[in-house]
Amino acid sequence: MKIYNKFFVAIFTLCVYLNAQAIALTLGNESQAESAGTVTETYTVSNYSADFTIILTIDTDNSTGSSGSDYSSTLIESYGDANDGRIPVTGNGAYTVQYTLIDDNVDEENETFKIQQTNTGGIASATKTVTITDNDDAPTMQFAAATDTDGENTWAYYVTVSLSHASSRSTLPAYTISISGSSTATGAGTDYNALNPTTYTFNSGSTTDNFYVTVVDDALDEVDETIIFSIASNNNTYASVSGNTTHTVTITDNDAAPTIGFNASAANAVETNSGNDDKTAQVEVFVLVLIWTVLQPLAKENLKDLN
Repeated sequence: MKIYNKFFVAIFTLCVYLNAQAIALTLGNESQAESAGTVTETYTVSNYSADFTIILTIDTDNSTGSSGSDYSSTLIESYGDANDGRIPVTGNGAYTVQYTLIDDNVDEENETFKIQQTNTGGIASATKTVTITDNDDAPTMQFAAATDTDGENTWAYYVTVSLSHASSRSTLPAYTISISGSSTATGAGTDYNALNPTTYTFNSGSTTDNFYVTVVDDALDEVDETIIFSIASNNNTYASVSGNTTHTVTITDNDAAPTIGFNASAANAVETNSGNDDKTAQVEVFVLVLIWTVLQPLAKENLKDLN
């Protein structure tokens, strides 16, 4: 009798195992373009035997995408309390839930979005991974403006470089700046100091970057001068150059025109005796020359009148 009972229990347990409640996801791990928008997932319950609840959560810790910028933080469902991620199961059938992908304007690597499924029915939990494929081209870079002016007394002149759209790749857009030999300003500390560094990298998610050159405020009265910058991409795979490939800044001089005059309005001449009959004297040579320069034309005119 005991052997019979044990055999019956074993058969019953096997039947329960083979006919246990199950949750099947219609689509397993998959890829979706970030432009897909709202996507529907279907969870199918079979071998229902008692009410239970499917609990769906977004596994943000193990998703490489970001909630709110790559996908919506809310799962959409209309069972029980809508959009709380809890689906009451009252029988066999299909139960649907939706998630929303966000189509951004950022060049980035493909990212993942994970949905964790647990339940109160003793059914094994499962995780679905959605790979979000990026649909944005690599950005282009250029100077934000082709020309500008700046005073030589501002010390540091900043130049802005812009991207057509942001990048968050592991390798970020980078560029190298050079100064053209066609510039009329002189480097090496005369009108401006050399660029240091000459290579720059955009921050992740940023569409602008800047660098500066130090301008020398000299005391020379001079014409306005130019510094011409050129830009080159360090890697066209992550950003190419297009648009304003040069930037010309005109450095405006701030020095007044100089004045000309004698160091003194008068001076004394001292006669010295060298020990012989020759004597020398310091005379106001510049004053005499000036007087002669002024009076000579007048004297010539008077002589003409007398003739």
